[in-house]
Amino acid sequence: MPKQPGGVVLEAITIDHKSPTPIHMQVYDGIRDLVLSGNLDPGLRLPATRRLAQELAVSRTTVVQAYDKLMSEGYLEGHVGSGTYVSSELPRELLADGKHLNNRLAPPTGPAPRLSARSQLFERAVA
Repeated sequence: MPKQPGGVVLEAITIDHKSPTPIHMQVYDGIRDLVLSGNLDPGLRLPATRRLAQELAVSRTTVVQAYDKLMSEGYLEGHVGSGTYVSSELPRELLADGKHLNNRLAPPTGPAPRLSARSQLFERAVA
């Protein structure tokens, strides 16, 4: 039998309506961080989108967007008619050494790439 949702999801997610970060991304980040930190065990059933939306005082669409993104990235899995669960098998690269995928590129390292002659002309023109 699957584990039932715990209060840790609802208590740990904070929404800042003044933040420039979209609300669905705040929900996404909160759940993702809980999964990666081990506070949400694999197989744990998450609250229904309507319930979580009500508890967070956001629209259901906002929670659906966050859940969909988490599912597409492998953090969550849906079971038709049963609910949404923390994925039973998270990709190892997500869990190794506490690394988080922030959907951002790592800053470049090493020497700057050489610009073409045309790019150099453009760079001088706008400087």
